[in-house]
Amino acid sequence: MLDRKALVLRGVAECVTDEELHELLASNDRPRAYVGFEPSGLLHAGSLVPMLKTRELIEAGFEVVILLADWHGYINDKLGGDWDNLNAGAEYQRQMFSVFSPGVDFKTASELVRQDGYWEMVLRVSKASSLKRMRRALSIMG
Repeated sequence: MLDRKALVLRGVAECVTDEELHELLASNDRPRAYVGFEPSGLLHAGSLVPMLKTRELIEAGFEVVILLADWHGYINDKLGGDWDNLNAGAEYQRQMFSVFSPGVDFKTASELVRQDGYWEMVLRVSKASSLKRMRRALSIMG
C-alpha cells in the first residue's frame, strides 16, 4: 500500500488528511478520483502536470474521471461564454487527455446536472460540508 500512497502523494501540495487517504487505500482496491477542467483554450506545458498526475492515479489503482466543466467555463466566461466554443473546447480536452492519460473516463458538468438525483446530492453534500472546508476545496469564480 505504501507504493500506492507514494504515487498518490507525489507532487501533491495538499491532501485532505493522511488518515483519510490511508483508510481509502486500505479499504478500496479501485477508489475513484475526480479531476476537473474548464474548457478554456489550447492546452499548454502547465496542462501536463494534471495529465501526468492522472496517469499516476491510474497506476495507483484509481478509476479517474475527468470533469469537463462546461458550466463552470460558462460561469467564468471562458471562450467568450459561448456554448459552441465551450463544447468544442471540452471535446478538444477529451481528445488530449485520451492521448496523455489513457484509461480515464469523462463527464461534462452538463451530463451530471441532468442525472436523476443530482440536485438531491448537491443539497446533501452542502448540508454535510463546512464553509471552511468548502472555501479551501472550491473556487468556482476564478
